[in-house]
Amino acid sequence: MKKQLRPSHKNHQPIHSRSYILRLWCAGEPAAADWHASLEDPSTRERFGFSSLEQLFAFLMETSEGYHEEEGR
Repeated sequence: MKKQLRPSHKNHQPIHSRSYILRLWCAGEPAAADWHASLEDPSTRERFGFSSLEQLFAFLMETSEGYHEEEGR
C-alpha cells in the first residue's frame, strides 16, 4: 500500500508523514486483554482493521518502511 506524497502548502516539499485516527478497544474479558484496533485516514476516510496489536504494529512498520524505500534509504 503506497500513497503519493503530497506537497506541503508552505514550501512545496513532500510531506514525509501520515496521519491516522486510532481506535483501540478490548474485546471479551478484561483479564484476557484481547485488544483490537482500527486506523482511519482522515483525508480519505479509508479504514484498516486489526484483530491484535501485533497486526497493528506490523502494518505501521510496513507502512513506514515503504516511505524509506521511496526516499531511497
